[in-house]
Formats: sequence, C-alpha cells, structure tokens
Amino acid sequence: MTAEQSADAIEITVNPPTCAGTAVCAFYAPGTFDLDDQGKVQLIGTGSDPASDVINAAEACPTRSIHLSS
Repeated sequence: MTAEQSADAIEITVNPPTCAGTAVCAFYAPGTFDLDDQGKVQLIGTGSDPASDVINAAEACPTRSIHLSS
C-alpha cells in the first residue's frame, strides 16, 4: 500500500473495543474517522481524505485499532 493510492482503494477496518479514544485518527483523516458516543473509533466514510492521511491515521493510532489493506 502506498500513499499515492486513492483512499477508496484501501480496505479499512476498525476495532472499536480496543480504541483508547485519543481521536488522533479523526485529527489526521476527519472525513474517514470519528468517535462514536462512547468515544470509540468509527468509520464514517472512505474516499474523502487522501490515502496518505488515512495511512497516517492508522499508523498514529496508539492501540492499532485501525487496520488497512489493499
């Protein structure tokens, strides 16, 4: 997976039970990630953030609650 890929070409899965609620994902890719009412990661869309931002969000997640594959 490369940063030049389109974000909609990346398969994104999230694991809310392991999320610490830091919101670093929403900081890096606000069109893709947000926190739900319990403060856990949720996937809100794909394709609106550049792939590089989605990759940065996943890499910055302290609990590795975001998984990417192509």
